[in-house]
Amino acid sequence: MMTYERRGLLSELAIGVMVCGAAWYFGVRPVERRAEDVRAQAEALVAQGVGSGAAGELSLDELRAAAARVAERATAMHDLGRVAFNEARMLDELTNLARGHSLRLEQLQPDSGPPVPRPADGQAQHRDESIGYTMTVRGEFASIAAFLAQLPQTFPNSAVASVRLSAATDPTEPPVMAIISTHHWAFDTTLAARLAEAVLVAQPGDDR
Repeated sequence: MMTYERRGLLSELAIGVMVCGAAWYFGVRPVERRAEDVRAQAEALVAQGVGSGAAGELSLDELRAAAARVAERATAMHDLGRVAFNEARMLDELTNLARGHSLRLEQLQPDSGPPVPRPADGQAQHRDESIGYTMTVRGEFASIAAFLAQLPQTFPNSAVASVRLSAATDPTEPPVMAIISTHHWAFDTTLAARLAEAVLVAQPGDDR
C-alpha cells in the first residue's frame, strides 16, 4: 500500500513532469520565433539598400548600430543549445546535474531527435538541428522531480519528451528508476549574422 508521503512525492513528480513537458510551448517555440525574427531583421537591414547603392530609410550609422545588435543576437541564438550535440559534454553535464540532486546517472543514449521544420518556399535557407537523449537515473522521488524541473533550465531549447518510472526490487538500490527521454534543438542563424556583418563593414560611400 502506498504511504501518504509517497503519494505526495508522486504528485510532486507529476508536477515536475508537466512543467518540463510544457517547455516546448513556453521555451523552445518562443526561441524558435526569436530565431525567425533575427533572420528577418538581418534581411531587412540588407533591404535598406546597404551595398546595393540604393537609398535607405536609415543613415549608415543607424544601420550599423542596428546591425551590431542583430549580429550579437544572431551569434547568441546560434550558440544556444549546441552543447546537446556534444555527447561527451552532455554526459559530464548530466552526471553533475544528477549528482547535485543525489541521483545516479546509469545510462545516456543519443538518438536522432524530433523532426525539424524546413524553411518554406521563398524563405531563407537555414539548417536548424535537433537531437534526442534517453537516460536512466536512480534515486528518490523528490530528487527525480527536481532533476526533471531543472533539465530545461540547464539545457536551453530542450524539453522532456517522456518519463517512465519503476520501483526498485532490490532494497539495497535507490527506490526509483526513471527512464527519461529529452529533445534538444539548435537554430541556425549564421546567415543572419553574415547579413548583419555585411552592413557593419559597408563603406561610407554606400550611404547615398
